[in-house]
Amino acid sequence: RGPAFSMLVAFDTETDLIRPGARAPELACMTWRVDYGPAEFCRAHEAPDVLRGLADRGARFLGQNVAYDFAVLLAHDPSLTPLVFRLYEDDRIEDLMIREQLLDIASGEFQGREVYGEWRKHGYSLDDIHAHYTGRRLEKDLFRLQYGIYRWFPTEQWPAGAIEYAKKDAYVLRGLYDAQAERPHQQTLRNAPLQGRAALCFALMGAWGVRTSEELVEALRHNVEHERARVGGLLHEAGLVKADGSRSTKAAMARMRAALLAREWPDGRKPRLTKKGAELWEGLGELSTKAKIEAMTEGFQLDEDACLLADDEVLGLYASYSRLTKVLSNDIELLLSGEHMPIHGSFGLVISGRSNSFNPNLQNLSNMKGIRECFVPRPGCHFADADFEQLELFCLGEVCQHHFGHSGLLNVLNAGRDPHTELGAMLARMPVEEAYAVAKDKEHPFAKFRAMAKPGNFGIPGGMGKPKFKSYAANKPYRVHLTDEEIDTIYESHRALFPEVKQLQRMTGQIIGTGGGHIEQLYSGRLRWCAEDEYTAACNTWFQGLGADATKNALWRVTRAAYARPEHVLYGIRPIFYVHDQVVAEVEAAEQAEAMAAEMREGADVFFRHTRTRAEPCLMDVWSKKAETTRDENGRLIPWRPKAA
Repeated sequence: RGPAFSMLVAFDTETDLIRPGARAPELACMTWRVDYGPAEFCRAHEAPDVLRGLADRGARFLGQNVAYDFAVLLAHDPSLTPLVFRLYEDDRIEDLMIREQLLDIASGEFQGREVYGEWRKHGYSLDDIHAHYTGRRLEKDLFRLQYGIYRWFPTEQWPAGAIEYAKKDAYVLRGLYDAQAERPHQQTLRNAPLQGRAALCFALMGAWGVRTSEELVEALRHNVEHERARVGGLLHEAGLVKADGSRSTKAAMARMRAALLAREWPDGRKPRLTKKGAELWEGLGELSTKAKIEAMTEGFQLDEDACLLADDEVLGLYASYSRLTKVLSNDIELLLSGEHMPIHGSFGLVISGRSNSFNPNLQNLSNMKGIRECFVPRPGCHFADADFEQLELFCLGEVCQHHFGHSGLLNVLNAGRDPHTELGAMLARMPVEEAYAVAKDKEHPFAKFRAMAKPGNFGIPGGMGKPKFKSYAANKPYRVHLTDEEIDTIYESHRALFPEVKQLQRMTGQIIGTGGGHIEQLYSGRLRWCAEDEYTAACNTWFQGLGADATKNALWRVTRAAYARPEHVLYGIRPIFYVHDQVVAEVEAAEQAEAMAAEMREGADVFFRHTRTRAEPCLMDVWSKKAETTRDENGRLIPWRPKAA
């Protein structure tokens, strides 16, 4: 930014109500304020010209959750698309919400802060941010819910209060922006433009939405109901399900307690507990683990992971029954709605720099067979899917190479070799080339050692202790049950193979060891405050945060080409899913899938100096985790299809 972009325009839009099928609803009016001048008002039909005029004057634009406002403006007048993307590309967009979130992450106050010795949660609405800086809530009235009606009437027939209400936010925005400028850790705002671009991608993705097939959803419902009835019958015989199909939590709790008592418990270990269970556990003082379990009749977790870890066949069925019940009550109705209108997801920023998804959570769909397969592309389209191969390991290697000048892990990756096979060979005490020769043979004894290596490579860098690692490896997606001796061997072998990881952990401990400290994200400069008891979170931030920055820039590159580059082969495609290291889009041709993967790699590689990312495209007609890159005899990408049963 220079003098050409010194003018700051605080602006806001008022719209019809958000509703199913209208995530970017109809525009009613726009208000804006140039620097510290008076707030101004215009109707929807005037807004595009006002925006263009302000942009021509070199304005930067400030808003609250401003990506929503721009999605609304683009829905109202698509001809604004090149201008809006150029404003984002030139770092001329300021989002008050994103700035506040980044400053809070840097201050250790993300989603909550200590007030008079008490920890209080907070959100990031304009009202929440205003309350933080002023101690007062904004006055809200019914005008904000009526603009969808007002837009049908001439301005002179609007209530005077409706226009003044619309102008208020323009004044509030600038005042809060100035207040943010007084906070410490301003350098973390270097990351704000990237987070803003990602927010626009998410807003457009949410507005477009994704569709489902009613036929496939009904087939899923039938299969789930059939399986639930079968499992429920077995659990009814065992006393864990009542005649009406409801679960007997009391009986399941007793069964869990018995299963836990049958296990050996080293000192200091404890089972998975609910919040109430943790309180009961602490209240039992210095008793041994087994004595505490004997003393408790409730408070044990009964979720899927806890039931599977109990190594009890009936509890395994109980976990399956709970999961099937949840799919019927939550997922089926959601999926059915996608037949008649798009399913719209929302996205937000989380403390690691990654994103979350909500209402509904499209980043964490159940992995039950058949659920993803209910999502289908619009007529004439395919799904193009590209995800980054072993991204967290590439990020970990990049961080270590940057800080220490060496990384065995990055050497393995850059040579096109596999860290899991390398570590597995050490665990099996097997020559590494022999391990590579059998690495893809799932029936070979080496498969066990490679499976042991996976949680090691992904879990050990996060700084978890060996007891937690045992549970981590046993849970999905690994499902590897390890002895204490095997865990010792994994840790020793990993340290010998990739000693730089221990160096990074030692540096992390030094940063946060005395009262907490800041982890500065490589290349983006985003700061995260970690208290001294947040060691594992600090360890994970190095590579999770770098991966988040890289993939958000990859998504930006794809979305920019899809919406704002008419000359690009990707123009007209529509990204519909973003799942951390994966982008899925609706495309018409195989060439677009290839180009999408290329754009993703180029976008991500901006955040790497010592390696290059890998992302291969996949073309499919239903979304499936089993899908893989499929090519014809000429090497041309063709749609993957499920194997016939």
